Amino acid sequence: MAPCSNQALVRLLGASMADKKVIAAAQHFRCPRCDEVKKVEQPRETRPLRPDHQLRFNHEVSTDVFEVHDCRGGSHAILSIADLATRYHIAARVGGGGTPSSHRRSFEPFLDHANLVHRQCW
Repeated sequence: MAPCSNQALVRLLGASMADKKVIAAAQHFRCPRCDEVKKVEQPRETRPLRPDHQLRFNHEVSTDVFEVHDCRGGSHAILSIADLATRYHIAARVGGGGTPSSHRRSFEPFLDHANLVHRQCW
């Protein structure tokens, strides 16, 4: 667990009626572990920009069906759809008892509710 900030430490000490010298010392506290981690941090990696036509919602989506198991041993199929331009993600249970067949009727209620995929795609 990471240590709290100096401001939070001072507030906690003040609320617990700590000695004024302790509170004054806490304002200058430095955590050596936090300093090490800050030195090691690398700059965030940037991704190349996409062309404008690929930044539209629903231009490119990624879908997957995966199976999760509950504590009773049952299995449930989850349909996951992610819009790659906006990073919008939606997932829902589409069937029980294992992964449903690829027949579109298994997924139609979810797609109607999600309103993400146009009918002409089918």
